[in-house]
Amino acid sequence: MSPPAAATDSAPWLHAIAGLDAADGLRRVLGRREAYVGLLRRFAVGQARAFSEIRAALAEGRRADAERYAHTLKGVAGSIGARQLQREAGDVEAALHRGITLPDLEIQLAPAEQTLEALAATLLAALPREVDVAPPAMTVDRKELHAAVARLEELLSQDAVEAIDVFDAAAPMLTTAFGERAGRIGKLVKDYSFEDALVALRAAVRESPE
Repeated sequence: MSPPAAATDSAPWLHAIAGLDAADGLRRVLGRREAYVGLLRRFAVGQARAFSEIRAALAEGRRADAERYAHTLKGVAGSIGARQLQREAGDVEAALHRGITLPDLEIQLAPAEQTLEALAATLLAALPREVDVAPPAMTVDRKELHAAVARLEELLSQDAVEAIDVFDAAAPMLTTAFGERAGRIGKLVKDYSFEDALVALRAAVRESPE
């Protein structure tokens, strides 16, 4: 089977970015270039300080958080086709799981952080400017809302990057149902703070009138 047209006809600048296998990343979003560019933008903004957050978590004794940050970065890097960063983040995650201390971890953190910083900076310079469009107002179908919430809960609980697309598709309905809380949930989702987004989503559901 041939790959989707968008996967082969995408902007040449995508394929020129060092450390990024754009063809692989596009395949993962079924060739949808706009969705892929959105993922890249959110990665560059949301994950740029991942290793600083890992260091801070370790310094504060929050090893489980540090390991979770590394796991999220590994997954997100894989989803966009940043294979080297995915491997390096995986090495950091494995080292954290073995109980390695911060001074020894720097051997793996330093090169991985350089890879991340270089890729994030390149993406921010290359990506087209994002234009904010307000979602249209709509009437909420409770059955559709419950289905969207259930799907979001499933993906967020799995740290699955597909949660971003699902949230974007349901954003108008979620905004109508949950008001400003939907904006906070969306920010957490797009920052890859999936665990916090899941907590916020469940709180919004509890506090929302049926």
